[in-house]
Amino acid sequence: MKQFSALAVFVAAATMMTSTALAKPVALAVQGSLRTTNGAPVADGDYALAFALYAGSKGGQAVYLEKLAVKVQRGLFATVLGVDDPTKKLDHKLIVSGAAAFIGVRVGTDPELARVALRPVPIAAVAETARELACSGCVAGAHLAVGSVAGKHTGFVWAAGATKGGSAKHALVADAAKQADVAKKADVAKKADVAKKADVATKAGEATKAMHATTADTALNAKTAQQAQTALQANSAKSAKSADALKCTGCVTAAHVEKGFVAGLQKAGQLAKVASTGKFADVSGPLGADLDFARKQALQFRFQNAAKPPAPCDKTTIGLAWYDTSTQTLKVCNGAQYHVFAQAAVFGSKSQPADSCKHIKSKVAGATNGISWLKAGGKTFQAYCDQSTLGGGWTLAAIVSSSDGDSWTHKSGNWENATNFGLVTAPKDGDFKGVGFSALAASEVRIDHNGQWLARTGNCLNNKTLSARFSALKWTCGGSASFGSHGACTNACSVAERRVLKGDQALSEGKLISHLYFKAGEANGAQDTNKDRAYISGSVRTNVDAPMGLGSFCSGGCDGKPGDRDIGIRHDGVNPLGKGHWYSIWVR
Repeated sequence: MKQFSALAVFVAAATMMTSTALAKPVALAVQGSLRTTNGAPVADGDYALAFALYAGSKGGQAVYLEKLAVKVQRGLFATVLGVDDPTKKLDHKLIVSGAAAFIGVRVGTDPELARVALRPVPIAAVAETARELACSGCVAGAHLAVGSVAGKHTGFVWAAGATKGGSAKHALVADAAKQADVAKKADVAKKADVAKKADVATKAGEATKAMHATTADTALNAKTAQQAQTALQANSAKSAKSADALKCTGCVTAAHVEKGFVAGLQKAGQLAKVASTGKFADVSGPLGADLDFARKQALQFRFQNAAKPPAPCDKTTIGLAWYDTSTQTLKVCNGAQYHVFAQAAVFGSKSQPADSCKHIKSKVAGATNGISWLKAGGKTFQAYCDQSTLGGGWTLAAIVSSSDGDSWTHKSGNWENATNFGLVTAPKDGDFKGVGFSALAASEVRIDHNGQWLARTGNCLNNKTLSARFSALKWTCGGSASFGSHGACTNACSVAERRVLKGDQALSEGKLISHLYFKAGEANGAQDTNKDRAYISGSVRTNVDAPMGLGSFCSGGCDGKPGDRDIGIRHDGVNPLGKGHWYSIWVR
């Protein structure tokens, strides 16, 4: 259901950069006004607003979208994008690169309003000059003059370090192997020289034997050294090749994974295309069907639910969301308190009754006229709510009509009892008394004539129900008491807003009234032969001898017109009002 037939919006926006040039998150301050088609500010309250950033003034997809509950006062609102929702962070590239140059606003379920161009604040314009640096404290080669860096300004350290274990570990081991090979050859040569000397010094037979032994030993040693050298070189080469393939510490590339592993995942539909592309958008299959965030919500997602907060709301729990089972509402921590983000049951429904129509107006953004469920005075009941007239929040308590039988007479007692009659519908001609008349405590009273508001009082009920208020009042006026002085016996109630309705003959006679009088009339024992009373009367009544108003009553002579009627007009007696007039009584 649309909450507004039309809206006029003005948006002023400015980017707020962080102090570090490379800081990616930014915030976008948005201010504006909401007005009706008549140009008047919308009613105060929380409104569901959606803000979208676009590259162009028309068409195209939004590059950023955030939905917020925004408080509107006197038609004005101010909020900041990229702060409240941790999943909605504005990337500075959207602003710096010019990807987002226009902002669109949508109120509730209404169509998006005309887009407004983003304009930078002065500091943001100066920051534009730092775009090419792309980092904080970085100096690229293009920023250095030719010849400005000489050899004396540079130095190099052997990659392997002074000891084994450096970044070129395997290369160091290979060098050590080469040194070992040289030492081995020197040792073999030394042994051969010793054997030669021994051959000269000993007998020929012994020398020959020694020579053979030495030669065999030398050949064995040479063979062993050659094998060690070959194995060491092969191992070093293999290690170097492995190090070259890794190119980092702890890295595993596709070459290290068994062939067919990735293909197996793809075939099973577990990772699908994303296994080779690395793009989340390429997730498909049973998993991807639930995670297509571009077109649908994540399925099988559930908030923590409890009857009380899972943790205190403070700066450490900003963004914590939970479902309150006691009120059927989704609440989010804003750093100071839990704010109602959404309601599972419609507020004012049978499963979620409100305290009053005023309560619904304060909780539901864009609340509309209609029948709602209320709970007051220990009773749950339906009532018609007027959410548009004189600020809204009005509950229809009764209708007093001249077109049907007399239900609101002094004798009936319906002004003071808990009896109900009539159907709960939109206001229309016909006597009606709702449960709210005797169950809903309120302050203000509003009187309409034939569906048009006539007058609104200030606080006249003192947080009591209409039936309780009338029961507490007494008929205390003396004979022919004057209304002009607004004495205590008239129970005067000041009117805060009023207007002239020429068709009204019972309360204002087509004039501006300043007061309404509740249960004004002569006390028992005062002019019992011509007793005049009315339950609700207007300030144009000069004295109690003319019982004009709602619940008109006169006993005795009454100038020939005694009686007890729903509505009476000015006369020293009951002069009933003709058919086609009905007065609705609202409370707030």
